Amino acid sequence: MLILWKLLIDRSPGSFNVTLHLIISISVIAISCKLFFENRNPQSTLSWLLLLAVTPTFGVILYLLFGRLKTRRKKLIRHSMFKIPQNNIVKSDNRITLSSKSSKLSSIIEKLTGAPVDQNTDATLLINGDEMFSKLKESLLNAKHSIYIQYYIFRTDTIGNEILDILRMKANDGIDVRLIIDGLGSKSFKKKIFRTLSDFGVKVAKFDPITTWSFGTINYRNHRKIVVIDGINGFTGGLNVGDEYLGRSKLGFWRDTHLLIEGNAVKDLENIFLQDWYYSTLYDSDETIKNILNNDSKKTNPINEQVSKINFTGAVQIIGSGPDTKEPTMRNAFHSLLTIAEDSIWIATPYFVPDQEILTILKLKALSGVDVRIIYPGKSDSILSDSASQSYFAPLLESGVKIYKYKKNFLHAKVILIDNEIASVGTANLDIRSLHLNYELTTFLYDSNVVKQVNQSFINDFSVSTQIIFSEFKERSLFKKFIESLTRLFSPLL
Repeated sequence: MLILWKLLIDRSPGSFNVTLHLIISISVIAISCKLFFENRNPQSTLSWLLLLAVTPTFGVILYLLFGRLKTRRKKLIRHSMFKIPQNNIVKSDNRITLSSKSSKLSSIIEKLTGAPVDQNTDATLLINGDEMFSKLKESLLNAKHSIYIQYYIFRTDTIGNEILDILRMKANDGIDVRLIIDGLGSKSFKKKIFRTLSDFGVKVAKFDPITTWSFGTINYRNHRKIVVIDGINGFTGGLNVGDEYLGRSKLGFWRDTHLLIEGNAVKDLENIFLQDWYYSTLYDSDETIKNILNNDSKKTNPINEQVSKINFTGAVQIIGSGPDTKEPTMRNAFHSLLTIAEDSIWIATPYFVPDQEILTILKLKALSGVDVRIIYPGKSDSILSDSASQSYFAPLLESGVKIYKYKKNFLHAKVILIDNEIASVGTANLDIRSLHLNYELTTFLYDSNVVKQVNQSFINDFSVSTQIIFSEFKERSLFKKFIESLTRLFSPLL
């Protein structure tokens, strides 16, 4: 307070500079102590300390914007009690026996995350935007009771407006339509669009909108992609809504992977959506539960009819993660998945900035003879992330990991396949932001027919990719190595 008072009464340039320098110095010390006592990931802590030491003023500003740990959602205790009623979950005496590996992993992940393992569930792989948007629009048009839709990026371009037109039409017909968009990822979503949607009865919410006072949330984005229709069909995976996902951007062809989910696991998607809706809208929980209960009475028969028509194989486990959990849920789930692999680990990711634990697992698995492959974009949409990612290539290649660059195009799929037996498809990249900071969602697929589809999609992608040769990669310029090492230092901040 004395410093602020001095700054107010003494406006001379010299006094201002001294006072500002003192404020920055005190802030650096305070932030450094806070980072130390928070016991964060050492890699993240060291990156912040280095930034504060090199550029104190810039470091303090960045920390205020991006560095503070997300305070748990204020309503988290009530929020966590908010569960979907179970009267729509179809029970079956014909339980599918999972392989020992699938059974072990699903049990570990359930203990780590609390996410149930769902049988009586089917999944279909949707490759790229043409296939996904075609199926999505068809399902939206067939909606009879409710549409819940959530995206990190929702652009109001050609494909975005096509979907918005459907949402307006269905809401106008009396269907319960709710849309969540992220406050940063969909920052271009104009108020005028909000108003026109509301006029037709569409309920719209922004997840942590960016405001003057949003310092505490700006770094923690909702990166999930969820669509739930009538509680029966669900969509999730890598694609947002925008023309670029159909190859209509400077990046050209866009390679991505999504899932259509049918059956019991759709309730888990719905649960995650409604928790985000509850937080985003600050609606009273009783109102939300009342709506769900009303919809349940309408949806019981359709779900039973649907389940009776599907020949289910394997099981599905859907996990959500975010900065509002005590442990890094997604990181721990991926850690468990990679550790249990015996024969092969195939990874597709657009951004590869692993923490030390995952990096070590991949190297050790390759050294032990496991076929570890990473497929990576031939063209990236982020120069900084691309440089940071390539800083990890040399030690991986030296350990026997095979790294492929996808054509000369952008690959946005987030897929892992182990032993041609278990797969994960979701919204989470294999980078520190997805593993520790963002709200994410991933679907684990066990002993399912869709795992075979995932395997074939990898084979197709490898066939049009170029493998990076270690001896050639080592010959890159000293300047490129310097840039890679520099961006790697700040990789936890990307």
